[in-house]
Amino acid sequence: MLLGSTIVPIYVCVYYFWHNQLYIKWQELVVIPIINRAFFINIPQEFYCIVAALAFLFLVSALKFLTGADSSALKTKTGISVMIWFLVFAILGLLVAQNLSVAGIIFAFFPISIFCGNYFLQARRAWLSEFIFLTLLLSIGCTYAIHLKWIVF
Repeated sequence: MLLGSTIVPIYVCVYYFWHNQLYIKWQELVVIPIINRAFFINIPQEFYCIVAALAFLFLVSALKFLTGADSSALKTKTGISVMIWFLVFAILGLLVAQNLSVAGIIFAFFPISIFCGNYFLQARRAWLSEFIFLTLLLSIGCTYAIHLKWIVF
């Protein structure tokens, strides 16, 4: 799967290398957007609730992932390596994003959702999973209430 996803970039790189424009395209598409990116997060006040809930979910998922990383089964090791690659791709997608809008981080949604979904797949405590799910629903409701000016800070 990972090898198949690299075929198109390899063909593109070979094409631009053959026409002696690989360095120009690399500078234009990769280096300049990273250099000119402002490295700060400016989250609107209405998204504080949902960002806190997502940070809590990501923390719980990371702890569950790290405790399951010492397994010796081959299937588990393969799953862990896929999870690590998904997380690396998500972080790389966030680094080159010019802004943190939905269009800027769309490539990170699926890897991070698979990483966080791994917790719900392996959860042994049903009450904690339900608590996290209800917290996410409440944070979405709180975000909409703040956005519609039902709650004012």
